[in-house]
Amino acid sequence: MQAFKVKYGQKLFSAFGNSPMGYALPASIGASVAKSKNRIICIDGDGSIQINLQELHTIDKLKIPIKIFILNNDGYGIIKQFQELYLGKRYEASGKGVSNPDFKKIAKAFNINYNVIKSHKGLIKITKILNSNLPEIIEIKLNKNQKIIPKLQFGNPIEDMSPLLPRKEFFNNMEVKLINRDKKIFEAN
Repeated sequence: MQAFKVKYGQKLFSAFGNSPMGYALPASIGASVAKSKNRIICIDGDGSIQINLQELHTIDKLKIPIKIFILNNDGYGIIKQFQELYLGKRYEASGKGVSNPDFKKIAKAFNINYNVIKSHKGLIKITKILNSNLPEIIEIKLNKNQKIIPKLQFGNPIEDMSPLLPRKEFFNNMEVKLINRDKKIFEAN
């Protein structure tokens, strides 16, 4: 979300850095209903979507044209990244015992179109998907070790995200004075 460029006529809302699991799908339904069932694009993770799968019934019954992009890395990527950074790669409840349902079967059960994108070549489908007035689940298969970047490091100001720019380039781009930061910087989610 840090780098998303909102175009004229678009609106963007997000829980941003709070990462509340289960938020995106019901929030998208609310946005679509509030906007007279306008098309909404929902971007959610494979773990987060499972918290409110029952809302697919609402989408089906109200014929809400939400495009649900599920970023599937097979296992709570944000939590896993946090565990790597702070807990010595002890992937309890993120790398162990985590599985996903078959999202294609879930979509079929709720009368929602389904597409899967497994590589960059599959992105050619996006225009057709977005131009449809039907609700759709678009499962984006990610590498299970994909990191979230850019990300904020604990102790750094929001404009100094990791991976860090070379200091000369960073300072040349700063329009305001940089605040003093903690010298004991460590990675954070």
